[in-house]
Amino acid sequence: MGRGNLERELTPELVEILKKALEVENEKEKKFGDRHFEAWEVDAMPHEMIKLRRLGLVKIVYRSNRYTIYRLADPEEVRRIVRFYEEGRITGGAPEEGRAWPWPPSPSEIPRDLFDTVVGYDDIKALFAMALRAEKPVHFLLIGPPASGKTALLLELARIPGSFYALGGSSTKAGITAVLFDYRPRILLIDELDKMDAADFSSLLSLMETGIVCETKYGRVRRMRLECMVAAACNSASRIPPELLSRFMKLELPPYDDRTLREVMVRVLMMREGRERGLAEAIADELIRNGFRDVRDAVRVARLARTPEEAGAVIRTMAKYRFYQDKGFGGGEHL
Repeated sequence: MGRGNLERELTPELVEILKKALEVENEKEKKFGDRHFEAWEVDAMPHEMIKLRRLGLVKIVYRSNRYTIYRLADPEEVRRIVRFYEEGRITGGAPEEGRAWPWPPSPSEIPRDLFDTVVGYDDIKALFAMALRAEKPVHFLLIGPPASGKTALLLELARIPGSFYALGGSSTKAGITAVLFDYRPRILLIDELDKMDAADFSSLLSLMETGIVCETKYGRVRRMRLECMVAAACNSASRIPPELLSRFMKLELPPYDDRTLREVMVRVLMMREGRERGLAEAIADELIRNGFRDVRDAVRVARLARTPEEAGAVIRTMAKYRFYQDKGFGGGEHL
């Protein structure tokens, strides 16, 4: 694959994985004289490793029922890619320099198993399917308590090329405007929308209302037009300006019951993290038993633990220190 095509396929998330892989391999080569890494060591999802293999940047050197060991195919080439990206010579996944991803996504870019990890909400999945083939972007806001499937739906949309996933208030030091200029996404996904600051709310409103992104910096103004679908989630919409709320199709989701939440966690761990059913079920059961209802907690535990016993130890540690937070202690005051 030529460099131009390679750079157009790379997203900021993939470049970050390559950067972490370089660091892990360097450390292991110093300690053990061999370069290798596992997906969890570089915070990579299975579909991301598949894409890096397809691009010829990563190869499998060992695989068993429990482990898959990877190696960078050409560390020097990866170093050049990371350096180009940090110098701004890779546009963050835009199809061509200075251009945005085209809207709508082509059918071939939408995974056939999109939303398969999400239990229920067939009607909402159908709405998203219609939105992904609409002539103009339609924006969605998912409102509901933890463990209602909001994040799971957003993370599935993040699998579509040209998507950018952000956490409100902590997505980037520069803010949402910088994200829009730097990555030119066609799907902007914002979890915890209610935690964004006023400047980000203003930029988002301009994008959704006019399709124009504008920034004034060091006395210079830059503007661009961007066709971008916004899909966001929050626990409560009370902090979101009403003029911004009016731009969304708002959907209120009820919380999952324990049985459904367990199924969601198991599906995510098996389909997206590559874990065996026994381990996935053990993690889900232990998390729910200890009052954890965030699917992201299941992913974190799965990336740390290789056996049900290890998973139990991780979750007990999480529960132990959550106790102090719940009781009002903070900042290590219990130590």
